[in-house]
Amino acid sequence: VGKPDPDNWVLFNDVAVQIHDFNNDGKNEVIYASGFEIKILNGQTGQLIKRIPTPKDPRDDAKFDRILGDCLFFCDVSGRGYAGDLLIKDRYWNVWVYDNDLKLNWHAEVKTGHYPYPFDADGDGKDELLIGYALFDDDGTKLWEKEWTDHMDGIAMLPLKDGADPTVFIAASDEGFAFLDKNGKTLRKYNVGHVQNPAAANFRDDLPGMEIVTINFWGNQGIINFFDADMNLYKTFEPNQFGSMCLPINWTGKSEEFFVHNANVKQGGMYDGWGRRVVLFPDDGHPDMANAVLDITGDCRDEVVVWNPEELWVYTQEDNPKTGKLYKPKRNPLYNYSNYQATVSMPGWNE
Repeated sequence: VGKPDPDNWVLFNDVAVQIHDFNNDGKNEVIYASGFEIKILNGQTGQLIKRIPTPKDPRDDAKFDRILGDCLFFCDVSGRGYAGDLLIKDRYWNVWVYDNDLKLNWHAEVKTGHYPYPFDADGDGKDELLIGYALFDDDGTKLWEKEWTDHMDGIAMLPLKDGADPTVFIAASDEGFAFLDKNGKTLRKYNVGHVQNPAAANFRDDLPGMEIVTINFWGNQGIINFFDADMNLYKTFEPNQFGSMCLPINWTGKSEEFFVHNANVKQGGMYDGWGRRVVLFPDDGHPDMANAVLDITGDCRDEVVVWNPEELWVYTQEDNPKTGKLYKPKRNPLYNYSNYQATVSMPGWNE
């Protein structure tokens, strides 16, 4: 669909395209926004299934009558038991939520920040949505909002320890990094620079619960902070002066994950929960512009995908595939993948 444009190989915004079994029939569709329309295509044939106009832009100074579409996000605000509702947003000001028939459920004006996060905070079988510095009920009611400056650069809600109440964490750009309870009460707030791309995982077995890693951009790039499940800042280090995603990676199949800083031979590698570089990338001419983490071979452990506009390489372990009891964390679904996501990697095993 469409024609690739090499001038667009570097983008500084999200892209409104995802692959998802939107109608829950066991087959994926391709959903995207283009030409001021939201389109659903058959994932196998590319045949158009449905199209609707993107929402009208309510701003007086809008460049176009309708929004282009900053990102797509799937959730379950209808209580179907699967992510059959669609959220689309503009860059920073508005969100719209559609049902499975692409009928508008609700619209809200809010300082959106970047990628949302779903969590059934009240246990009614329907997702509440973390959008910007706010939490919305399934019907679009704003439950709370923090009046902070700048915007959200990554948000999630999860229990940081077994049996604990869910905690919200927010990478809040120049506002730093914050922990809130599910009612919006600020529990801790750290002024540690322009924080982005948070990720929660079990990085250390000697600490109870989950750990969270963040990285700084804009003015203090490359500073990395680790927080424990009690919301304490326990480690700060600066391996280089580059901002990047810090994606958790299940590299060993054991219970402690690493994170991928970047794929550069000298400046990159994988780091553990103590801030030590534990895996280096080989000096073999591979691309290092971007990377992703994904279990491609199916042995529970992750591969690393690295690419640039010309090449895509995949790295795996020397002993792949591996059998037996292996760590298998549960992560953000691939149909909600974004360069701006807060990554959550919940502990789990294959057997």
